[in-house]
Amino acid sequence: MPKNQKYSGVPAPKSLTRTVTADGDSVKYSFEGTGSDGAALNYSFTVKYDGKDYPTTGSGMPYGADHIAIKRLSSNKFSATLKKDGKIIGTSISTVSKDGKDYHAQRKGHRRR
Repeated sequence: MPKNQKYSGVPAPKSLTRTVTADGDSVKYSFEGTGSDGAALNYSFTVKYDGKDYPTTGSGMPYGADHIAIKRLSSNKFSATLKKDGKIIGTSISTVSKDGKDYHAQRKGHRRR
């Protein structure tokens, strides 16, 4: 996975390390770092790329999400839906280049009603 990420439209965290570990058909994502406001970021989730909701744990999850659903769109592209209290609060489309050196994510937060 690429080591550098560029941010636009949202404040970038001061630091962020993402660890992705495959275990059979499940994938665990762990994030540790410091947010743009200096708050600690330490959250994780384990998912299958099946579009079903999985719980998140820790603090600093984007938009305060408590569940995430990820669906594979192609071999190097996937979509994610973030939820809080059962309501969609954010979405993203992520693409990893075929050579694995570049990562691009388009994220969108949603207003809670």
